Amino acid sequence: MSGMDEIKNIYNNIADEYDKKRANPDSATWNDILESPAIDSVLKPLVKLKKILDLGCGTGILTKKIVAWGGNATGIDISEKMIQIAKTNNRGIEFFVGNSNDLLFDKNHFDIVTSSLVMHYMEDLHPCFAEAARVLKDNGHFVFTMHHPVQESFKVNQSKENGRPVLQPYFHNNSYYWRMCNAEILSYHHTFEDIIKNLKSAGFVLKDLIECRPDPSTAGTFADYEFTSQYPTFCLFHACLT
Repeated sequence: MSGMDEIKNIYNNIADEYDKKRANPDSATWNDILESPAIDSVLKPLVKLKKILDLGCGTGILTKKIVAWGGNATGIDISEKMIQIAKTNNRGIEFFVGNSNDLLFDKNHFDIVTSSLVMHYMEDLHPCFAEAARVLKDNGHFVFTMHHPVQESFKVNQSKENGRPVLQPYFHNNSYYWRMCNAEILSYHHTFEDIIKNLKSAGFVLKDLIECRPDPSTAGTFADYEFTSQYPTFCLFHACLT
């Protein structure tokens, strides 16, 4: 079984639980407080009257926001069950089952390709980045979030000094697992060098980088505020076609 087949099967199995998790503010804090503000801040000013592809859209949470902001959004995900929920939750938005490494859309079709917390599932970033470039129009935007490369080299439970996580080897592309919805989720480590070189080889230039952290207003309400204020968890890349 390939890595992508494993990931598809995992998300098909946890789709209902994931949908409930993201709908509950108490269980969606890491998304709502850390990742969503970053990707929302970049996309919201860009999407009005634009054609946007939400790559790895899951249950359509970001896709729905883009439509509310005035964009013409289409969602695609490898998980049939996640797409089924997306269609149920978001009537009137087009959703497709498909592979991000072989998109079913024509060349120069979208103004923006976006992706929320998906790229760490790719063992090799180049096919996905190349496909994003292919379906984008000239000067198109590619906005995505993923596990922060430094966060991926934490092994918090296995190794601590003075209560702080000890950094593990960084220069590799190995797989790792993390838990969500009582499932072990396969992901792959990528260095900043690997990410940026693959963007460049696909024809992109890096416009902005955001290392996600909680807003100070969430102190006292977000249980992981102190940790996530000191250690990176997610990051955002905003790239444009040259």
